[in-house]
Amino acid sequence: MAFYLDASAAAKLVMREPESAAMAAWAASHESQVIGSDLLRTELLRAHPLGCA
Repeated sequence: MAFYLDASAAAKLVMREPESAAMAAWAASHESQVIGSDLLRTELLRAHPLGCA
């Protein structure tokens, strides 16, 4: 089974947010089953306060 990781969930892996630790633990235990869209990188860069700096 594959699990789709949207931008709001992925943001918890790259930015400190509530539930970041829980999301990181879940993602680590499902590493081979997690997928994202081609736009995920772009969405995360736009969401991060530093952008692509």
